[in-house]
Amino acid sequence: MNLKRIITSGRYIPEVDGLRFLAILVVVLYHIPGNLARNIAINANSEAPAALFGGLTAPLSFLHSAIRPAYGLGVEGVLLFFSISGFILSLPFARHHLLKEQPVSMKKYFIRRITRLEPPYVIAMIALLLAGAALGRFDLAKQLPHLLASLLYVHNILYGQSSTINNAAWSLEVEVQFYIMAPLVCWLAFRKPRRGCFLIPLAVLACGVFVAAVPMKVITIAKFLHYFLAGVGAGGIYVANPGWFASRAGWADAVFGGAVALAGVTAHAGSLPRELTLPWCFAAMLICALKGKWFAAVLRLPLVASLGGMCYTTYLYHGRLLTLPIVFILSRVALTNAFASDVILATCVLVPFVFAASIPLFLLFEKPFMNPNWPADWAQRIRRVVSR
Repeated sequence: MNLKRIITSGRYIPEVDGLRFLAILVVVLYHIPGNLARNIAINANSEAPAALFGGLTAPLSFLHSAIRPAYGLGVEGVLLFFSISGFILSLPFARHHLLKEQPVSMKKYFIRRITRLEPPYVIAMIALLLAGAALGRFDLAKQLPHLLASLLYVHNILYGQSSTINNAAWSLEVEVQFYIMAPLVCWLAFRKPRRGCFLIPLAVLACGVFVAAVPMKVITIAKFLHYFLAGVGAGGIYVANPGWFASRAGWADAVFGGAVALAGVTAHAGSLPRELTLPWCFAAMLICALKGKWFAAVLRLPLVASLGGMCYTTYLYHGRLLTLPIVFILSRVALTNAFASDVILATCVLVPFVFAASIPLFLLFEKPFMNPNWPADWAQRIRRVVSR
């Protein structure tokens, strides 16, 4: 079973997939406590059964108090995804402008975005709608307009809220808006490198101040552009300095750890310090993941990089994959005598389950579409079947 993503450029960067794993992990952790609390309340009864692991309540509660901040970083995981997207999308444009490589074909760029990302997304949204309707959670007729808006990536704008079919789709709508903007953004950033050295930091700063000063009720790229721009800036640094990144340095590990710690500290600070700090933390994490030694070695581990490489599938389905075992198993038994320790035990079960269950979904509904020639291959197969 080969979980490795198909890379059309031939320039695989495992550290980036390792960062993707870190981002999706905190997203999954974020949804565990609330989901568990909600369903325990639903299934509560006056005669609660004896706790299965009551003797572990004290040590597990202590562990929860130590790692509790990790459960509150789900949004920050999504923001890290935004910076990673800015980094990855910027690379071919930066190589053209800075290294004089072949220009990026806009036709191929947009076709690749559609053929790579649309099929898994459409499959997931339709599957989640039908499953919800079958379980009685959705009124199929009422949800069809929401499905159409979600498939067109305009649900945030039309309804002023995340998709009712899959709440996680809000960030994918923002991603699509940046995909459209990316060629222009990269042209402005890299066409004149000296100008870009000042333009990108100033834009990140200006966008951060604007977001902190102007409340936005509708979720659009305007609220998150500085996170993408931070990734674009990191991509430009990576492409422009191949010799520097060819060697590893221990100081980069210290900076990486510091950036992670600073991101955790400012994640729930005031709006201005948060918006002015987090993009730089993510840019530093990207650069130091490619320059450092020890953190980079962890991010490059085959399992870590492989699970990070299938983050799109995990992100699309993680909500339902968490809900199923919680609703049907974990919320119906007494794990310990305290909710905090219940969260730790549930995490030990749910995190491996979510990633394991995502593997077949990835192999069936995402990886086939990583092949850029799949439309032609499928058309050829259909012609063969018809000819027979």
